[in-house]
Amino acid sequence: MRLIASVATIFAFARLALAAEEGIVLTKLQKLPSELAPEPTPAPVVEELKEKRKAGGTLTMHITNKLAGGGVSISYRPDSGSPIATPAPTPGLLKSETTITYPSGWAGVIFIGHDFNGDNSKIEASNSNGQPHADVSYIDAYSVPIVCMCGSYTGAVLTGCNYALFALHTCANQETGPLCKNPLFNSTQPQGSAASPFFDDCQGAAYTYPNDNLGDKGCDGETISCCVGSSSCPANPRQKPESKVRVRARGRGWLGVEGPRPKVLRDLI
Repeated sequence: MRLIASVATIFAFARLALAAEEGIVLTKLQKLPSELAPEPTPAPVVEELKEKRKAGGTLTMHITNKLAGGGVSISYRPDSGSPIATPAPTPGLLKSETTITYPSGWAGVIFIGHDFNGDNSKIEASNSNGQPHADVSYIDAYSVPIVCMCGSYTGAVLTGCNYALFALHTCANQETGPLCKNPLFNSTQPQGSAASPFFDDCQGAAYTYPNDNLGDKGCDGETISCCVGSSSCPANPRQKPESKVRVRARGRGWLGVEGPRPKVLRDLI
């Protein structure tokens, strides 16, 4: 037993001497750096992933049409000086599924509505600075509901609002399409201020005036999936709660659903 104690004492003094050489003052419970387990290799951080994308990563946009009845158009406009997709997408009727692959550095607008109107509901997106970006904009006007997700259709909702606003409100500035012109398209009001009544349910989820910036989001991935439609598309958690929207719609005598307003009360049952 004395021999074991002596060996332990010698080992302890040896550790203290080694620590003194390294300029370390040890307590009984501390370990030398050489005795510690190696640090795990850290996972790549988001900024490193962004730097890799800057080298030429593409952005794939998937657009699914969930609106019944057809007759929905899609058109495209790259920003000035932006590279374009290859092959370049062409305007036409929106199919049930549309996929476009955009190169690094691309930025532009995708217009979706019932005709080829530059004021239609918009997907504004970019693939620059290492991070794909998208927002749904009703600043100029609203034509159809759009919601976009990061990654697949089961990914987190980035931007947009799935309420069928024509079924919920009467538009004071309706034009052929139909589309509802936004009276606040040129407003300088700050973020958080009130949207126009027709657009109010989507405030903070999609752009409803120029400084309504909560709907402008980046995606840490290489795919953005957008859904054109209402109840068949995911709801954005930033849009007005459905319970409040439906209470107001019932007060007007009809529910907020896709399609034309019901003519009589029994059509709601």
